[in-house]
Order: sequence, then C-alpha cells, then structure tokens
Amino acid sequence: MSSRKKMLVLIILFWIVLLGVILSGSKYIFDSSFQQLETESALDASNRVYHVILQDLKYLHFVNVDNAFWDEMHQFALKPNAKFEEMYLSNGEILTDNDVNILVILNRDNQIIWSRAYDLAKGEVTQLPASVSRYLKTNVYRFLKGKEQYHNLVKKAHGLAGFFFLPGEKYATYLSVSYIHDARYKEPYSGALIFLRHLTPQFVKKLSVKFQYKMQLFTKTQLAGYNRG
Repeated sequence: MSSRKKMLVLIILFWIVLLGVILSGSKYIFDSSFQQLETESALDASNRVYHVILQDLKYLHFVNVDNAFWDEMHQFALKPNAKFEEMYLSNGEILTDNDVNILVILNRDNQIIWSRAYDLAKGEVTQLPASVSRYLKTNVYRFLKGKEQYHNLVKKAHGLAGFFFLPGEKYATYLSVSYIHDARYKEPYSGALIFLRHLTPQFVKKLSVKFQYKMQLFTKTQLAGYNRG
C-alpha cells in the first residue's frame, strides 16, 4: 500500500473515531440532561401535590376553627341541648359538605358529648369505632397542650392539624382539632372540636380530578417497607 493510501486510511479512521467520541459525548449529555429534567419534573409534581393537599387541609382546619369559635357551639359544649343538635348537627351537612369522616365534640372533662362517623364513599352513617373513641379521649388534649412537639401544619394557638394513623387504619388520616371558645374569646375553653378525614383511595382520586394532578396513595405497610428500603 502506498504512503498516500495509508495516509488516507488513517485520516478516515481518525474521523470515524472522532465521530464516535462526539456521538458518545452527545448521548451522555443528552441522557444526563433528560434524567435531570425527569428528576426536576418529578420533584415539581410532588411539590405541587403536597401543596394541594396542604391547602385542602388548611381549609378544613379553617372550617373547624370557624365552628369552634362560635357562641352556640361553646354553649353546647358547656351544656348539650337537643335544639342545637337538631338544627346544626343531626342532618350531617357539616360532614358531607366538608368531606369529614368523623366529627367528635369533647367537653372540658374529656367526655364525648356528641360524635358521628360517616362513610363518604357509601354515603352512610357508621358506628364510631370504640378504639377511635378511646384514642381521641386519650390523646386530643395532650396533642393540643403539647402541639409544639408535633409537625403542626397550622400555626395557631388554639388548634392543631396534621396527618396521623388511627388505630386499625391502613391509610393516613387528616386531623383537625381546636379548642371550643366563645366568639369573643373571653371565657375559658369549653371543649374541643375534632374533624377526621380518612385519606382513602376514593378521596385521593377526587382530589386528583379536582386539581388535575395524578396522586398515588400508600398504605402504612407500604410506607414502612419503603422507609426500610
């Protein structure tokens, strides 16, 4: 082979190698950029979902506080009466209008003076589980008095809101609880108003449709396995 042909072959090989390096580098840059874009997109979607749920919880707590700082509710906590119960509680609208699964009113002596459990998916009134009743009586005032120890999603002196797992429940629950006071905040608290909303697949699907974000719900067992992994 002549020197000229050898030189030509070397030049061709050089360009082939150079082209390969350029393509490999471009693929690496493209893959890295695409992965970064996917990561940023996932983080952005997660952040949006978190704020959607957070705003929904804050609104639920606003409804809770609005009812807790109400003279009629204050008087009912001090002395239950059939008229208030019939006019404002028995029809269940406070639950259905706000997607509340459980509503409980405690008096100052930590006694449940009114409660209702509601299956939002079936549209049926259900029995308040005894385990939930015991749990609330044991913990609600402890939660309120020591709320600085918990991840409280609302910075209010009279209330607490956040996520927790009820005994026997596989999905998380919203908790919103406030001291019951007279509207002018002049008298000592008369009790506590508790809203509970279960984060069931049906409710999360409803949020997904409402805010047009795809959401996935994990059970307590799945979360425990994910944390171990």
